[in-house]
Amino acid sequence: MRLRSIALLGFRSIAGWRSNSIQWRQVAGNLNFDGMVQGNLTDPIVDGKASLDSITLRGRNWAGSTDVFVSPDGVDLKNGKLVDGSGGNAEFAVNMPGPAATTSP
Repeated sequence: MRLRSIALLGFRSIAGWRSNSIQWRQVAGNLNFDGMVQGNLTDPIVDGKASLDSITLRGRNWAGSTDVFVSPDGVDLKNGKLVDGSGGNAEFAVNMPGPAATTSP
């Protein structure tokens, strides 16, 4: 299955949600995903690129994109980039092991 674009209509404020003391205020524009979803419904494999037109964080507007790979082994976000309207930017990579990747003693 190939997914392309999702409009974030009416999805404006996330006033009560906090993550590590960062309060997210507003998401606007289009969330785009261009990639493939394969496998079964309980353990799908997702591989593609996600981008967001605009997110407001602490009064600053950012746009961003990242390569996304999700499997039973975990989640990888690579080549992540956030760009601020005034010229600032942040790059990131995230690797979160999934239940299939964890071992018990």
